[in-house]
Amino acid sequence: MDYTARQYKLQINEYVDERLDLMRSTDAAARLLVDLHKQFDDWLLVLAAYNCGPGKVRKAIRRADCNNYWEIEQYLPRQTQGYILSFISAAYVVAYSERHGLKVNPHAVEELSVLKIRDSIHLQGVAQAANLSLHTMRRLNPGYQQEVIPASRRGNYLILRADSLPSVQAMLRKQKVAFNFIPFWNQEKPTKAIAYTLPSLKPLLSAPLDWRFPFHFQHQYTQNNMELFLNPLKFFSQMA
Repeated sequence: MDYTARQYKLQINEYVDERLDLMRSTDAAARLLVDLHKQFDDWLLVLAAYNCGPGKVRKAIRRADCNNYWEIEQYLPRQTQGYILSFISAAYVVAYSERHGLKVNPHAVEELSVLKIRDSIHLQGVAQAANLSLHTMRRLNPGYQQEVIPASRRGNYLILRADSLPSVQAMLRKQKVAFNFIPFWNQEKPTKAIAYTLPSLKPLLSAPLDWRFPFHFQHQYTQNNMELFLNPLKFFSQMA
């Protein structure tokens, strides 16, 4: 995966691994998905290629002599077959949760704020200003290999809990650290806010959402996989 990461301009060195960076890895993944869709023009084939690589998908298409995912599925790695079924199952549960007695909590996602930092700064100092443990700060920013955000002309992203933003901004100004606020999350219009911050997501967010249903759930294996996915969700929703 290093080759693909570098192809999409993700840095990997002793200080950062941008494959783990929320902002840059999301941007790279979106650009990769758009590029794959230009190749395959079918979202199931795109997801398969995202998982196992476009070369294996093209090989499966040649072996099956068609480009219908369900026809080429048998020629793809087992991991990819499971990935597609799990993806569809998860998408189905989110889209039709009420039909199965599940309640989706729109406030379950932690509200985050994003800053772009251009100067070097230690995460420990940021954590203290945010009144968080270093462990939590590193969990929010797993792309940093060490306990420091390195200086960068293009800037490095700092992910914070939204309620800690004012105190961290005050600390950065006091230390004369150059930063910019990035409008990342809007509780009322999350899709619009994220697309504004990461324009690469716009083609994906505007893609039709009905391609998965109901046709694909006529597939026996998908129906079985969906039930496996639903049952534990029902259990945990009752426990919540």
